[in-house]
Amino acid sequence: MSERKPAGWLVHAALFLVALIYGFNYNIAKLIIPHYLNPSAVILLRVVAVSFLLGLWHLLRGTPLYIAPEHRGRLLWCALLGVVVNQLLFFEGLARTSATNASVIMTMTPIFVLLLSLLMGMEQATTQRMIGILLGALGGYVLLTQGQWMLRPANVWGDLMVLGNALSYSAYLVLVKPLMRRYHPLVVMFYVFTLGILGVLPFGYIGLASVSWQQLPWFVLVAIAYVLLATTLTAYSLNAWALQYTHASVVGFYIYFQPLVAATIDLWQGKTSLTVYTLMATALIFTGVFLVNIQNSRSRKKQQVIR
Repeated sequence: MSERKPAGWLVHAALFLVALIYGFNYNIAKLIIPHYLNPSAVILLRVVAVSFLLGLWHLLRGTPLYIAPEHRGRLLWCALLGVVVNQLLFFEGLARTSATNASVIMTMTPIFVLLLSLLMGMEQATTQRMIGILLGALGGYVLLTQGQWMLRPANVWGDLMVLGNALSYSAYLVLVKPLMRRYHPLVVMFYVFTLGILGVLPFGYIGLASVSWQQLPWFVLVAIAYVLLATTLTAYSLNAWALQYTHASVVGFYIYFQPLVAATIDLWQGKTSLTVYTLMATALIFTGVFLVNIQNSRSRKKQQVIR
């Protein structure tokens, strides 16, 4: 691509906006699910709406939609991990746990990005990184058990689903980055969401067909619009754009801010109270992610000097 690289602050501003959008989404989505729409119905709405809007955008602009044959397999994996598995686990998990828990668990995404990069030979293991991974894992365990040191049935399935969602999204970030550099990000997104329809249709069709749209309160319709236009189209587009100019780990770093937004809303609405174990888990996860990202920053600076 021949576009001029944007200013660094603009990339970070876009990622911060994504963090705010997602931070609000935890509570806004819970206005919809599971009382008015089931999770799979919301997912199908998201995927179809974004695929249609992106397709219309490309049609009006006449954007070339060609993807080389050697990249189509990777595109299928991105659709599976970034749309089907990611969104099914997230919304099903969110319906079974609190917004605060879900947002804290999602901060483990940068750790998963590093783990996958290590397994794929894209990064090198260091003592600092391994300590960060261990602290993040310990924080996730403390959050899940809340001092009981055993998995609690109350929120455990929802928490584990969100954890699986974080792992799936991390794999998506790692796999999609080369595609974002080679093709226009909105072209990649169009195919990811269009292919994703095939995966979510069997889960969401029945639930969506049973919705009585005329009887939905106005605030539910507003919440659905937010999930479709802000959380899905805007957030994914900004992330895709930012991935052209920065590392996947940097994109993941901004997930740091999501629990602050989600927990603040939860506390303000009186939906939850912060336990000492939640605070301890947050501190452990944040420290782990900090150690992982500091190491990545140093590596990038060294690479720039060598070049």
